[in-house]
Amino acid sequence: MKRSTLYGLFGKAFSSLSVVALILVGSSSLMAQEDIEEVTVTGSRIEDANVNSSSQISVVEIEAIENRGLTRVEDYLNDLPQISPSQSITNSNGASGTASVNLRNLGCGRTLVLMNGRRLAPGTTGGGNCADLNSIPLLLLDRVEVLTGGATSVYGSDAVAGVVNFILDEDFEGFKASATHSFYQHKNDNTALRELVSGYGYALADKDITVGDTTKVAFAFGGDINDGRGHMTAYVEKTDTDPILQGDFDISACALRSGYSGCGGSSTIPPGRFADFGLYGAYGFTLADGTSPRLDHKIVGDTLMPREGQAYNYNPTNYFQRPGTRYNAGLFGHYDINDKVTAYVESRYMKSESVAQIAYSGTFGNINRFPCYNPLMSAQQYNVLCGQWVGMGGDHAPDFFIRCSSVSLHFKFGYCCG
Repeated sequence: MKRSTLYGLFGKAFSSLSVVALILVGSSSLMAQEDIEEVTVTGSRIEDANVNSSSQISVVEIEAIENRGLTRVEDYLNDLPQISPSQSITNSNGASGTASVNLRNLGCGRTLVLMNGRRLAPGTTGGGNCADLNSIPLLLLDRVEVLTGGATSVYGSDAVAGVVNFILDEDFEGFKASATHSFYQHKNDNTALRELVSGYGYALADKDITVGDTTKVAFAFGGDINDGRGHMTAYVEKTDTDPILQGDFDISACALRSGYSGCGGSSTIPPGRFADFGLYGAYGFTLADGTSPRLDHKIVGDTLMPREGQAYNYNPTNYFQRPGTRYNAGLFGHYDINDKVTAYVESRYMKSESVAQIAYSGTFGNINRFPCYNPLMSAQQYNVLCGQWVGMGGDHAPDFFIRCSSVSLHFKFGYCCG
């Protein structure tokens, strides 16, 4: 009760002070109004140089893309100096199944992508908040405008790196169709590389190859509505892409070392490798005579043979170009309700399926307790792994730990759909 009373007293005191302050301010305002006889406002139409500024815009016409025979707009944009390569069909390891644009290498999430001046929706959840260029109909593309230098004051924080605006032909009338087929043809005739690869026992690429076939069929039609008060345009596309493997070319048939000095690879080899891990002495097992032999063998049938530096060549199964199939369809248009009101509609559908594949996956360096009385060992395997302890007695012939590694016989793959 006492606390409530005190709060009440303070509240009354503050209220009294507030009333007094308001009365005083009101009196001062009345006196100030009586003294003012005239108010003059002076303006100027002189332009301020800091109010307006210009930004550099690069314009790519559709003719430039068509003249190069490209079926994907990102293939052309990635050649522009202000754009860093981002997600596309050439990504395999870490692919999201989308195609994106990355200005100034600040990330595709900081590059705003527009289509006809309106934001383009992101692709899949795996692609983050990056717009998917696969949904843009190349058949109706008129030009691409690239604004660099940042445009956050106009478009928001997602335009830190800049803006890429894809302008479509919204007034297209009639019907048009397009069918394209492209591929990569190459002659593998680098003698030095072929000798290097074959010297490591790796498979050589075919001498004459034709790979990466891409077939695209597209249709579009449009026309006016109600004597030109409106316009509608529709399109449909299908794209089929075949894969390109790194093993198709001499230059990528193996993981080349610096200066083409040799082929690299993984020490985890198929169908398996047995190696010590150095717990028994600095380099391996310590025998009664004080020596520490190194155990590093590969499996050949039911025998163990010295590995002799053999490595697994993980290059051939990696993709230069992923296989995929994509369907695109859309409808957009506008209608002038009156001189001041215009209604518009934009509807798009895309289904994209692509396979991302990397090299065979291995089990890297598993440490296993290996008994010498294992009945599944052949006589040769027993002699290699356990023969050095024969005749030493029970205490000197224990189970031992060994490092085993192998490569799986299955691809690691995933599907990316949007």
